[in-house]
Amino acid sequence: MRVTGTIINYYFHCKRQCYLFYKRLNLEDNSEDVRIGKVLHEISLTLTIVVFKYVSIFIWSIKNFV
Repeated sequence: MRVTGTIINYYFHCKRQCYLFYKRLNLEDNSEDVRIGKVLHEISLTLTIVVFKYVSIFIWSIKNFV
């Protein structure tokens, strides 16, 4: 399989999504388990972004006030 822009985007966005797309593993859309997994994925991504923002602000404030 060729490396495309979509694969590169998935790589930087989510390594798991990149792997699944590259291996051509598609999830079924009508399963309750899939919906729960998608929600958990979005929650973990959101928490990662929030933690990164707070750590960045904390480091910035330490650098500027010390």
